[in-house]
Amino acid sequence: RQHSMAKNTAKTSVSGLKLGSLVKDSITGFTGIAIARIEFAYGCVHIRIQARSMTEEGDPVPVHDFDDQRIEVLAPPSKKWPEPKKSKIKLGDIVRDTLTGAVGIATSRTVGIDGSTKLIVEQPGLTKTGEPRPAFYAIIERLETVDKQKLTVSETSVATRGGPMCRQVCDLE
Repeated sequence: RQHSMAKNTAKTSVSGLKLGSLVKDSITGFTGIAIARIEFAYGCVHIRIQARSMTEEGDPVPVHDFDDQRIEVLAPPSKKWPEPKKSKIKLGDIVRDTLTGAVGIATSRTVGIDGSTKLIVEQPGLTKTGEPRPAFYAIIERLETVDKQKLTVSETSVATRGGPMCRQVCDLE
């Protein structure tokens, strides 16, 4: 037997964090502006943080993603940011990229501080070498729903919230 996994699709996290807020990771102390909210289909939510400083070489400090439960809000947004673009596509839906024709399942949504919304789409099946087919990242305006479906989790799973399954679309360095 299987059951559906609940999804939170609001622009703010359960804790009320708004994009544009000054935030700090409670474990590492990394501090900066919350620039994106990343929702994974099986329940994990990350907040992407951009530091407000530069490296010794004069480059922006790289962004970092943290579980939303670890984030402390230090100050609310200092300006009003655009609302995210609306989409009828739900995580778990089968979608087609209208630019390339690639079809897959929407497994992650990233809402940016600029109001943009992007999805990670995982193509079902394996390559001839037995590897998972590559996932791709697309803005919602490029995608159309082919079929609606609900993702399910085995009832034998003990997880109450899932973690992301990073593959080629995730920067692991």
